[in-house]
Amino acid sequence: MWKWTEPSNIKVILLDKDSLNEEYLTYQYRNDIDNVKIFLVSSDNNSRSEKNNSLKYVDTVSLIHQIMEISNCESSQIVAISSDSIFLKEMMQNHIGTVYIGKLKKDALKYVPDFTCQGLTRLSNILKNNHGGYAAEVYVSNPRNRRKISLLNCDSKIQLENGQYNNVFLYFGGRYYPTENTYFIDDPLSRVVIEFKRSYVSYVDDFFNSAVSWISTKEKIDILTYVPRKPSEVLNNSYDRFAPLKLKSCIKKGLVLQCILKCTKDYSQKGSNSITRFENVKGAYELIDAFDVTNKTILILDDVYSTGATMDEIARVLYNHQAKKVIAVLLSVNQMINSVSVQFQHITCPSCGQKMVIKFNHNTGQMFYGCKNYNTHLDKKTLNISEGLNELKILNRLKKETFSDFNDRY
Repeated sequence: MWKWTEPSNIKVILLDKDSLNEEYLTYQYRNDIDNVKIFLVSSDNNSRSEKNNSLKYVDTVSLIHQIMEISNCESSQIVAISSDSIFLKEMMQNHIGTVYIGKLKKDALKYVPDFTCQGLTRLSNILKNNHGGYAAEVYVSNPRNRRKISLLNCDSKIQLENGQYNNVFLYFGGRYYPTENTYFIDDPLSRVVIEFKRSYVSYVDDFFNSAVSWISTKEKIDILTYVPRKPSEVLNNSYDRFAPLKLKSCIKKGLVLQCILKCTKDYSQKGSNSITRFENVKGAYELIDAFDVTNKTILILDDVYSTGATMDEIARVLYNHQAKKVIAVLLSVNQMINSVSVQFQHITCPSCGQKMVIKFNHNTGQMFYGCKNYNTHLDKKTLNISEGLNELKILNRLKKETFSDFNDRY
């Protein structure tokens, strides 16, 4: 989904000349968006780019301000298209819409763009607003509008006991912003991830049901399982978040969710760096003796993917027991992105001026934006999720400055 972009009002497309091939640089974008302005942009550090055929820039912030001035547009009306994840990361930090061309690599998962695509047909659908976005983001933000949704995917290569390497095939439902991130309290999927840890959430059930059903049309899935609880969680009878999932379509296909793994030790990953996380999880999982995974394709469910340490360790256990293939479906992938040039603004209640944050109606299972005391106000003012997200886009546009004024500050 577009995080900062007004999809029905795109006025400018930035094409990263340093990374895109000719097919994308010469595509007729005005066939998708009437009168859209096209800018080929190139880093001033790239000596291969012809100066007379692209707009040169030193840094992305000044580039964006220059484009906004030239085109008389808002940041929410600009989309950047690139095959360079670092370039798009900088665009995201300045609240510009982003489309990555190609298959995203594992090391770029910490800053996932609004869309990824591997062909002009899909790109055309994205620009025409005929593609909803990542499945879990759409399910929790606009559940009635599930048109042409997708799963983000990439592979992770792991080494087995015998020294050989094998792949874990990863699918993600969307982006998760951790609790310390500025975006957390306003992001629907991030709030759902936390709610799912303590209670049944229908959005999550719907997502996993749909994702697994779709994958099962491409692959023969032999066993459907999930990441088990840690020993202390079992001892304390902590909520087992995967157990209540209904997965109705999966059951009709003969895919019954079952626990085939056990966690043998407690370990904490919070605050640990990538190397420590992989060390912490070594030897933490075992296959339950009753299960034989020889030559079988296993699909594993989990809620959040960060460094991939847990999923890689579980996949290693399964492959060491002669599993044929390991696939993982994760509700979300952890994001390490934040605003740079925008002072982030939360929605405020018109009655009291307090922040309006995402709340759950546990009777209906629906989410909405409301202030802390919305129930005490005469109008009980709330916003549905779509209304709230649109308001956030308007509030968090990059402030307009003339290009000359912007440069004078530096």
